[in-house]
Amino acid sequence: MVNISINLKSTGSGSIPELYTTKDELVGEVLVTAAKDIHVDDLDISLIGDTQTHFDNFGASPIAPSMTFPTNKRFLHLRQPFKTNPRGTILKAAHPHSFAFNFVVPDRLLPSSCPCRHNNNNTSLEDHLLPPPTMGGAHRWKTHNRDTLDDPTPDMARVSYTIHAKLAYRKSSSSSTSTSPALAKTSRRICVVPDFPESPPLFLFSSSSSSSSSSSSSEYRLRHEKHIKQNPLLSSWSSIFNTRGSSSSSTTTTTSTSGCLVLQASQQPSALRGGLRTKCRAPTTITLLLRFDPAPSSSSSSPGAEPPPLKDVKRTLQATTTVFRRAAGSADGGGGGGGGGQQQEREQEQEQERSWSEAVALPSLRVSGARWRRCEEEEEAEAAEAGVVVAPSSAYVGGGPYFLLRLQIPVEYPAGGKALVPTFRSCLVERTYRLDVAVTVSAFASVSVRVPVQLCT
Repeated sequence: MVNISINLKSTGSGSIPELYTTKDELVGEVLVTAAKDIHVDDLDISLIGDTQTHFDNFGASPIAPSMTFPTNKRFLHLRQPFKTNPRGTILKAAHPHSFAFNFVVPDRLLPSSCPCRHNNNNTSLEDHLLPPPTMGGAHRWKTHNRDTLDDPTPDMARVSYTIHAKLAYRKSSSSSTSTSPALAKTSRRICVVPDFPESPPLFLFSSSSSSSSSSSSSEYRLRHEKHIKQNPLLSSWSSIFNTRGSSSSSTTTTTSTSGCLVLQASQQPSALRGGLRTKCRAPTTITLLLRFDPAPSSSSSSPGAEPPPLKDVKRTLQATTTVFRRAAGSADGGGGGGGGGQQQEREQEQEQERSWSEAVALPSLRVSGARWRRCEEEEEAEAAEAGVVVAPSSAYVGGGPYFLLRLQIPVEYPAGGKALVPTFRSCLVERTYRLDVAVTVSAFASVSVRVPVQLCT
């Protein structure tokens, strides 16, 4: 009987025990103890990074039998070199033998580790060559206080880093025979969260453009406008859910609405920094611009021409995990004949994806004290200098007054026990984040935007 174990001496860095990041050293030893003398045929100590995804009944009809489509990818395999090869040595019985190892978490993977075709503007080869963070699977994020953090990764995705030790040996008395060697192996999982720098902002189409079919345009919304009216009995604001561009809204705006409220995100916020690696987390801010265009039928002195009072701002962080299924050789651009239609169908079968999202609510913010600024059309240049530029709403009639408001909304890392890994994109798994911000003007009316936000280390 041979006992083999891994003793990891490095403690890692960050708020999670045994958490390692880019260029951290993994120092330790493999201990081998045999009940009898053994002859070493081979000893392998490796640091391995694996990604696993699977789909259940993906693409199958409701009457099809249950099927699972797994995909495994090994993106990292570092072997420990030895100054003196242990092959051929005799390990004495009842004596612990130590074999040291020292790995360094790489900052970049080999180009051969990514066979993908990068025809998406949101991904590149450099994105896929950054080592992905540990996520999903049987791994459990535990703090130094032994609190378990909630990992929002679905069961269909797993990224793991493991130190493997495998010993091939024979009994010392049979070392010269042709008998097959026996194997003794063990492994130890570690947590890796590499460095992820902030990427350039995503290029997003305007939400008002109906000609755009980009998926990012439907996921994100940088501008939202809504027609609202005042209830004369309750003296409160309520919402008429008229969508922009509706043919009927143009005929009812002057009689049933008090105006149009516009919310616009001036730009994508900078990245949230910190997260799992440190308790010192750097918040960011998002600038919201609001515009209220009174209905044309309202005079400037009537109460209906006044903008609605704001109540609060609700903030939600959406963590989205996208899992890809690629058949072998789908991204190598290899040969093979066939017509264009067959080739396109083959590519669609070879590359498929699914996404799962989990909402993480942030505390609401009271903005009832915010004050609107009344503007005339000729004051647009002055508003532009102040950084408050919002295009008129669909209900705006030139020449009339309008109201502007600018809000600086803080965005912080969630305070709950969530294990939110940095934003990353790899061959089989992606993690992205979206910030949903809703400005409430009454119990029934609100306008909201959805903007991308990054989590970085």
